[in-house]
Amino acid sequence: MVRKLLLSSVATIALSAAASAADLSFKAAPAATPAWSWAGLYIGLNGGFASYRSEVNFGDVASSVFENGASPFKSSALGGLIGGQIGYNWQFRKLVLGVEGDGDFLFGLNKTTRGGWVDTGTVTNSQLTSQATGFTSIRGRVGFDVFDGTLLYGTAGVGWLKINNNWTVLNNNAGVPKGGNFVANKWQPSFVAGAGFETMIDSRWSVRGEVLWVMPESANVRATDIHFFNPSPTVNHTTDAVFGRIGVNYKIW
Repeated sequence: MVRKLLLSSVATIALSAAASAADLSFKAAPAATPAWSWAGLYIGLNGGFASYRSEVNFGDVASSVFENGASPFKSSALGGLIGGQIGYNWQFRKLVLGVEGDGDFLFGLNKTTRGGWVDTGTVTNSQLTSQATGFTSIRGRVGFDVFDGTLLYGTAGVGWLKINNNWTVLNNNAGVPKGGNFVANKWQPSFVAGAGFETMIDSRWSVRGEVLWVMPESANVRATDIHFFNPSPTVNHTTDAVFGRIGVNYKIW
């Protein structure tokens, strides 16, 4: 009888211990952590600084009109930008491929420069007004998730820079109007390349920083006023820009 009671007690204690251990094991199991994913559609806002440089080569004008040739007019300006972007990413383990479109309003990128040229022995003033007011692009992105949720990427594509450059020959010392107005006011096609990093705050929100180099095609223009330049020679406008942007993105799905 005593033996049966002992065996029964041991069995009860063993079963209770096993149940407690199983319960503790279940409670101690950590919750699964969701993996970071860049895949999906996103929208966002950006802002930052912009550097803009312009150069006007009036070689044809100098050779056909002026007695003395001169170096091209050059100007540069620093300003800012604000805009937004929309894109889509595909993720293959650590590799992230994407496409992105963006648009920015540029401000503060305007510069006016004056110079003097010799026209048949008379000093003639000329003025270059250079300005960039807008930017848009469509680019591919290739990145690598170096840590879970931190992406290093490169980007390249095509863009359009809104420029408004005007080189004008002003009145000479005798007050004789010269006319001119070699105007390049257009959305200039551009090659765009850059690099950046992006970090996820949670499964939906991320922040980024990037630098873009914008290299537009040069623009050859003729005078809009042929009062003085007739026939009109060609003036060449060359521009480029660098953008430093920070931004925030929201992944829609």
